[in-house]
Amino acid sequence: MIKILFILFFTITYFDAQQKDTVEHYNLSLHRDKNNHLFKVINSQTNKEFNGWGCYDDYDSKIYKYYQHNKLIYTDIRDLNNKIIRREYSCNNYKYCIEIQEFYDNDTNLIKKKYFIQLSFDDDYKTIEKKNGKYSEYYISGKEKIQGQYKDDKKIGKWIHFDENGVSF
Repeated sequence: MIKILFILFFTITYFDAQQKDTVEHYNLSLHRDKNNHLFKVINSQTNKEFNGWGCYDDYDSKIYKYYQHNKLIYTDIRDLNNKIIRREYSCNNYKYCIEIQEFYDNDTNLIKKKYFIQLSFDDDYKTIEKKNGKYSEYYISGKEKIQGQYKDDKKIGKWIHFDENGVSF
């Protein structure tokens, strides 16, 4: 039984690792429909559907976008030491909304803040980000520190603060 579980784990891990290739962004072909929704991601070197990381260079960081089954799953913004600073999840394919996770000390295991951002564009097509929805902050221990809601970048409703033992005040 243990041998079967090990073989199953190894097989899943092996094939999962095979899908997580990293490709420079200029080697990816992103196909969008007339509504600008992503419907196909192709590795232009192999002409096959791409599942994995597309790496983009930025001024002082690198941006990794993870695609799976022709969808953008999430985006990691990493510092020059390849540590994750921020992770962004798309709310869905049809709204301009992302869930942000910011990390302590650039460590993916220590979430500092988690919140939603609604994206819109001004007349010059510059992106406008406004916090909308649930907001949470965490102690370095991982316990929740603050919990509340935003609407159009303003705090609304009841905000709850917790001490490091999880007791609200």
